[in-house]
Amino acid sequence: MTYFRSHVLVCVDPECLKRGAHEVMDALQDELVTQGLIDEIQVLETSRIGSCSNGPELMVYPEGVHYVGLTPDDVPFLVEEHFLKGRVATKFVEEEKTFVDEELSAPTSKEVRIVLRNCGKIDPENIEDYIAENGYTALGTVLTQHSPEEVIDIVLRSGLGGRGGAGFPTGKKWQFCRATNDFPKYMICNAD
Repeated sequence: MTYFRSHVLVCVDPECLKRGAHEVMDALQDELVTQGLIDEIQVLETSRIGSCSNGPELMVYPEGVHYVGLTPDDVPFLVEEHFLKGRVATKFVEEEKTFVDEELSAPTSKEVRIVLRNCGKIDPENIEDYIAENGYTALGTVLTQHSPEEVIDIVLRSGLGGRGGAGFPTGKKWQFCRATNDFPKYMICNAD
C-alpha cells in the first residue's frame, strides 16, 4: 500500500468543471512532477466540496484546507506555499460560512457529512481503504441479522429521503419494490 503525506481532492461537480477544474487538476499534476512531489501528494477527483460558486475548488488533507477560485496559473504558487513551504496559501482559502437557523436565531455549522465523512481520508477507488474504515459493516449486519422487512422498517423510521429535490422517502421506494410480485423487478436510479 502506498502512503501519501497529503491528499488533494479536486471538485469535479459540473459547476467546477465549467470553471476549469480539469485544467487546474492537470496543472497541479504537472507542477507536482516538476517539484518532485508526485509520489508524496495524491490528487483525486471528488464530488462537490462546497458551493462551487467560487470554483474550481480543492480540499487538502490532512489539514482540511479548502481552496477556491484557482486557475492553472495559480498552481505553482499554491504548490510552493502549501506543499514545499508548509504554509496555507491564504489568498485562495474559502472563508468559513455559517448559516442561520431561523427558529433558533443562532448560527449552525455548514454541514455534517455522514455518507461522505471519509472524503479525503480514503482513496475512493481502493476498496481496502473503505473496509479499513469499517466499510460494509452495516451491510453485513442487515444481511445476517435482519429480514428484508426489518431493514425496510429501519430505513422508513430513519426518515432517509432521496436527494433529487422531492425528498421521496427511501423506505417507501424499497417497500414498493418488495411488495411487487412481478419478475423480473426493475428499479431505475437517477445517479446524476
